[in-house]
Amino acid sequence: MRRPEAIFIGTGTLCLASYLAIERLSHQFVVGEGHQERPLVAVLFWLGLAFGGYLLACAVAFRDAKHSAHHTRLARWMLGFALTFRAVLWWSEPIQEIDIYRYVWDGNVVAVGVNPFRYSLSEVAEAESAEGVPADLRKLTHLRRSSPALKTIFARVHYPQVPTVYPTVSQAVFAAVAWLTPGDAPLKWHLLIMKGILLAFDVATVLGLLSILHILGQPLVWAVAYAWCPLVLKEFANSGHLDAITLGLTVWAVRFTLPLLVGASSSSDTPKVWASTSCSVVLLAAACLAKLFPIVLLPLLTRVWWQRLGWRASIPCAAFTVTVLLLAWPMVGASRPRQVPDFPIVVQEALPSAELEELPHGQPKLIDSVQDDESPDKLRGFKVFFSRWEMNDFLFMLLVENLTPDAATPETAVPWFRILPNGWRQSISDAVAARLPRGVEMEPAFLLARLLTGGLFTLLALYWALAPWKGTAPLPFLERVFLTLVWLWLLVPTQNPWYLAWALPWLPWARRKAWFLLSGCALIYYLRFWCDYHLRGVYVWGTLYQGTDFFDFIIVWLEFAPWFLLLAGEAVWQHCRQAKPS
Repeated sequence: MRRPEAIFIGTGTLCLASYLAIERLSHQFVVGEGHQERPLVAVLFWLGLAFGGYLLACAVAFRDAKHSAHHTRLARWMLGFALTFRAVLWWSEPIQEIDIYRYVWDGNVVAVGVNPFRYSLSEVAEAESAEGVPADLRKLTHLRRSSPALKTIFARVHYPQVPTVYPTVSQAVFAAVAWLTPGDAPLKWHLLIMKGILLAFDVATVLGLLSILHILGQPLVWAVAYAWCPLVLKEFANSGHLDAITLGLTVWAVRFTLPLLVGASSSSDTPKVWASTSCSVVLLAAACLAKLFPIVLLPLLTRVWWQRLGWRASIPCAAFTVTVLLLAWPMVGASRPRQVPDFPIVVQEALPSAELEELPHGQPKLIDSVQDDESPDKLRGFKVFFSRWEMNDFLFMLLVENLTPDAATPETAVPWFRILPNGWRQSISDAVAARLPRGVEMEPAFLLARLLTGGLFTLLALYWALAPWKGTAPLPFLERVFLTLVWLWLLVPTQNPWYLAWALPWLPWARRKAWFLLSGCALIYYLRFWCDYHLRGVYVWGTLYQGTDFFDFIIVWLEFAPWFLLLAGEAVWQHCRQAKPS
C-alpha cells in the first residue's frame, strides 16, 4: 500500500469516527427541550476534527495526479467512505435545524390533493373551529389529526403564519416522500424517508462530479472536495436541507453542457449536440424550480449554447423559459377563489424565546416584522425573506450597518464598525425613502445595500459569462461556475452555511487554495445558537454586546475576516510569482 493511500484511508477513518460521535450526540437535540444542555461545542469539535481530516484528504487527492492507477484506488476509497459517512448521519437527529418538518408537511399536503401555496398552517389551525370552510382546507384540518406523527410535524413547522416558500419541483419531491411513507409511520420514519430521498440527490451530485471528471480526463478522486466536505454532510445527511435537490439537478445540467465545449470542433447539427442541449435546458429549469439560485448560471450556459448553436441558441433559451413557466404555474395559480373567506391568521404578539431556538436566527427586527404582518398575501414569505432578512452575513453587514441611521435601530446594539457619521447615514436613508414607490415596505438602508451588492454581483456574473476563455474551454467554464455561485453566497444578506454548498461541487476548479477553507469557516455559524443559549443578558468580555449580538458583531468577524485576508494574500502571492521573470 502506497503512503498516500494509507494517509487517505487514515483520514477517512478519522472522519468516520467523528461522524459516529456526532450521530450519538445528535440524539440530545430534542426540539424545544434542553437548549442549554445541548452539546453544541462538542458537535463543533467533532466537525472541526472531520474538517481537518477532509483537508488532509484533499491535499493527498490533488497531489501527484500523474499516477492514474493510484488515483483510481483512491477514488474507490473516496466513494466508499463518502457513502458510509452519509449512512451514519442519515440515522442522526437534525442538529439545530427544523426545515425538514415543513418539507414533510408540504409533501403530505400535496399528497392529499391540496395546493401547498394556498394556505398557511395558522389558517389550517383556525379552520378547525370555523364553519363553511372550503373542502381543500377541511382536508388539511383532517390531515393534521390523521396521525400522532403528523400532529407533531404540524406543531414543529416554523413560521406557521406564512404559506410555504419552496418551489414546485421541491414540492414534487416532498409529495413523493409522502406517498412512500406509510400513513401510520412514526415520526422518525417520516424524517428518515425524507432524508433518504434528499441523500439520493446528494449522491447524484457526487456521481455527476465523477462523470464530469471522467469527461475531462481528470482524476476521479478530486470529487473528494465535495463528497467528504463536513459542511455538506452536516447540512444534507444530518439536517436534510432541500438544497440537495437543486444541487443534484444543477450538477447534471452542467455535465450535459460540457459536451458542447469538449466537442466544439464538431458539427452543431449532430443529434448528440441537441440531446445534450435539451438535457441541460430541462435540468437547469427543474433546478431553478427546486430552488431559485441556479438562475444565476443562465448567462454562462447561454454563452455556451450561443457559441455552439449561433442564432439557434434562442431555441434552448425559449425552451428554458417555457419549462420554468409551466413548472411554476402551481405557485402562480395558488391565489384563492373570491368566494373563499379570509380566515384570521394566528400571530403571537411575542413568541417565548425558547420557541425561537430552532428557528434560523435573523436580526430581532426581522422576526418582529414577520409577526406583525397580518396581511393575507400568499407571497408574504418570499417578500420578508428578500426584503428584510439577514443571517450570518459579513460583506452585506458592513455595508448595511454603515447605511442605517441610529434612529432606525434604537433598541439594538450599535455595531463597532460603523464609520460613517450618523448625519450622513440619515441623509442617505431619507433620500432613498423619498424615492420609494408607494406601497413598498422596505428599510431604505437594506434596500440600498441590496441594490449595491446585487449590482456588484450582476457585473461580476456578466463578466464571467462574457469574458473570453483562456486555456481549454471546459476548465475556465467550470471555474466561472464556481466563482458565480460562491460570490453569490458571499454577497447576499442571508449566508446560511447550507447555501455555500451550492458552490462546493466546483471546488476542484477553483484556483485558490483558500477556497477549501471557507466551508470550515461557515460552520462557525452554529455558535450563534450557543451564544443565544448561554450569553443572553450577559455582556461578553467587556464588550457592549450580549447573546446573538456578540456573535453578529464579533464572532462573524472571526469567521470571515481572516479568511478574506488569506484569500487576498494568496491572490497577491500568485500574481507576484506569475509576474516574476523566469
